[in-house]
Amino acid sequence: MDFLKSRLSVWVVIPTKRCDLAYSDLLIYSALCSQDQFGKHPTANRLAWLTGLVQETAAHSLERLEETGLCDRGRPVFNKDCFRLIKRPSADHWSKRYVRWQCLVRANAPDGLTVPDAMIYSFFLHNARNAYEPPGGWTCSNLGENLGMDRKTVSRVIDRLIDAELLANQDGNWAVAHPDELRGAQLEWFRRRSEPKKPRSIVFFSPQNPPLDLSEAPLVEDPVTDCLTEVRDYAGATGKIETKEEMKALLNIMLQKAIVNGALVEDWRTLVDQELEALHADVERQT
Repeated sequence: MDFLKSRLSVWVVIPTKRCDLAYSDLLIYSALCSQDQFGKHPTANRLAWLTGLVQETAAHSLERLEETGLCDRGRPVFNKDCFRLIKRPSADHWSKRYVRWQCLVRANAPDGLTVPDAMIYSFFLHNARNAYEPPGGWTCSNLGENLGMDRKTVSRVIDRLIDAELLANQDGNWAVAHPDELRGAQLEWFRRRSEPKKPRSIVFFSPQNPPLDLSEAPLVEDPVTDCLTEVRDYAGATGKIETKEEMKALLNIMLQKAIVNGALVEDWRTLVDQELEALHADVERQT
């Protein structure tokens, strides 16, 4: 299967010089526009999954978009001054009047990419596929202007992408790795599309009633599932979970301790950290 068709992506708008938005704001606004085409108005948690951002960053971007008038009660607002437009007589949705590019969504993989990494790789890939390069070529300055990043961030990301063999520069000429040529761990750096699954029943368990296997939460519109997914992503990012069994045990504990009425309690990250410390203490005692 074509790699791009098998991976989740978001079509990202390009800001004008009058628009002072960070890359995370651009991603969230773009995802809102795409969802609005289908009459959907996703939560911050869902937007985080759709863009590869962490939930807290997605929520902050939503707040900034509301403050700047680019979002009204969770719905994106058209702004011809803030984003570049294309010349098209008509479109089935107003957001398609924007200049947009296809951005692959980074996955929460060990030793994987950051969101800026995925954006810059995807931006080079999109323009290579369309045989476009600006006069004078791509620089840290014009890349930053298009992507809502400062020059230092762009420079650091480019260094990482070169080390990851996703990008190369020879005598000032850029070359980007074709996605169908990615191999091994590289394949797990971008989030896969997944068909919605039926939600699993949530039950209390005892030694006579074994715990559920929640190590891979299904991608459905369910608040408890969204909470477990957020816990899984946070715990996985700490690097302290080594096996699927450890993640399964942690999620079942958090299901009882950290989720109330379909929402995470305020100090859920502290609870996760405590359980991870207890888990490693048990492992050390056993060894």
